[in-house]
Amino acid sequence: MQFSLSSVLVAFAVVSSVVATPTGGDEASSAPQKRAQNGVCNGTSCKLQFVNYACTRGTCVGDGAGDGAWCTVEEGGAANCPHCGDASLCANP
Repeated sequence: MQFSLSSVLVAFAVVSSVVATPTGGDEASSAPQKRAQNGVCNGTSCKLQFVNYACTRGTCVGDGAGDGAWCTVEEGGAANCPHCGDASLCANP
C-alpha cells in the first residue's frame, strides 16, 4: 500500500487539529491557567523534547532536584525547576 505525500499531509493535519477541551472543572476560578509541558532536570537545566532550557525559577541542583527530577516549561520557554515556589509548576504530580 503506497501513500502519496498529499494523503500523508492531510492525515497529519486532521490528527493535529484535534484539540482536547477541558470538561467540567472549577468554573469559580477565574485566574488564567499557565500552559506548561512536563520535562526533567538534566544537569542544571530542564530538558523538554531534546531541548535544554535554563531554569528561570528554582534549580535542578540540591535536595529534591538533580537529574530526572520533574520540571515544567511554559509557553515562551520559561523553565520552572524544583523549589520554584509554585507547587503546580515545579512539584512532581
